[in-house]
Amino acid sequence: DPAVLDTLGVLRYHQGRFRDDAAGPGAITLFRQALRVDPDDPSLATLDHLGDALWRDGDQAGAIRCWQQVAQVAKLRYPPEAMARSLREFQRREFGIELVAPAEFVQKQYGRIVDRAEQKLQEVARGSPPSVAECLGVR
Repeated sequence: DPAVLDTLGVLRYHQGRFRDDAAGPGAITLFRQALRVDPDDPSLATLDHLGDALWRDGDQAGAIRCWQQVAQVAKLRYPPEAMARSLREFQRREFGIELVAPAEFVQKQYGRIVDRAEQKLQEVARGSPPSVAECLGVR
């Protein structure tokens, strides 16, 4: 299950275990395995997590590629206007009302991850370290 692999990868990330070791797979391997489960529909969050792990492990170019992919995948797979329209139509068809504001839901669901990845890319472009997730046990 890609969500389980991603969650385990986040745990390894917070342990500072980016690479495989005697105790098992590291964060990078787990994130990559999660992405391989459904390569035609990669998780934006997992791409962002992989980018952070690669950056912390010293692979800046790989991290940048992951963060760039977040925006590319979001644009292709989750266009905000189309997603909001589909959600609005679904709610009206199934419930007869809008239960959640579609545009806000789409922004919350996908936009935050895209914004976070774009912020990291802008920070790197300015020569600043990117705002990668905190790591509790960096070795």
